[in-house]
Amino acid sequence: MEKKLAGSSKFSQSACSKNSILGEPLIQILCTAGDDVFATHLKLPEHASKDIDDNANLVAFKVLETPLMQDPLLFLADWSLFFAPIYDHLDLKNGKVLTTLDEFVEQRNLPKGPRILIGAMQALTVGIAQLNLLYGDLTSKLIFELLWKKDIPQDCKVSSTENCEERFYTVSELSITDTSTDENLKRITMLRKAAYDLLASNNPYLLKNVLMHALAHTSKVNDQGAVLAYQTALDHMKSASVQPDALLISLFGQGMQFISSLESTNSGNSNCADTNNEDCNRRLEASFLGLKVALPTAEEFRIRQLVYPPLMKDFLAMQNRLSARLAEYSVYDWAAMNGNNSDEARELFVKALLKSNKN
Repeated sequence: MEKKLAGSSKFSQSACSKNSILGEPLIQILCTAGDDVFATHLKLPEHASKDIDDNANLVAFKVLETPLMQDPLLFLADWSLFFAPIYDHLDLKNGKVLTTLDEFVEQRNLPKGPRILIGAMQALTVGIAQLNLLYGDLTSKLIFELLWKKDIPQDCKVSSTENCEERFYTVSELSITDTSTDENLKRITMLRKAAYDLLASNNPYLLKNVLMHALAHTSKVNDQGAVLAYQTALDHMKSASVQPDALLISLFGQGMQFISSLESTNSGNSNCADTNNEDCNRRLEASFLGLKVALPTAEEFRIRQLVYPPLMKDFLAMQNRLSARLAEYSVYDWAAMNGNNSDEARELFVKALLKSNKN
């Protein structure tokens, strides 16, 4: 995450300039003006005007704030892959299906399939962006930064209510009415409350990602030793009867609580008060802001794994399929335009297109 943020800072913050960090589908959505041909990286100006960037920001805000029906997107993309080659065979001007090689060669606007695929790709990209906005790395990082209390007074004294370490804010601290006249402080207080509301709104993926940022931020052991130390702390918490959280606190401090509890592994009501009950497993959790979330495994902690709904994986896989098909069209198109003999190259392109659509 830190590398991602550091890397993005090296590029232009403009969405529609030549060195934009956005992918092609988002550039097409945000930077295409009027009835112009879709914008691409190759067509972007060296430096976009303020009006273009302002319009891109406005479009981005509207696109991301309007919820998409997520489930139909895979259906839409799958059907676009099915109909794209059929669309290549249509003569829309004369309302007929192309059936011979000569008819294909005469068509000057081939291929037409990408028009369908680009639309599906744009919708799918917006779906991925919205999932990332709800659960993702930057959102969870921002929420962690808002809800993590760093401003510990230098003259802080350890007491029953204060351990003088960085920690998560408490719910009571977030609910205090801000009477400050400092507008910036009021804005931050409002953002903190909004961040907590989002975290507490039955969003387990976001909650787990915020926990990962907290563990990464507070870990006192890095590199290879961190995994062994963390696994040892987990094992200790499972087996120790006295201060089971001692090793985890030594690793991460007291910015959150670590809880060990027994839970039933079957659908029956097993008596988990009996620690020897084979139907019960020990559940290891972190607790902060009145919320509980399962601790990651040692491997998940090692790679700082962030989690998303299964739909995200399906979206990314479908995006790869659409990208591969669009890349094939682009190669054929480039070959037809740049061959030594454009007519011959175009005929070869048509033959290749027909063959690929038949497979």
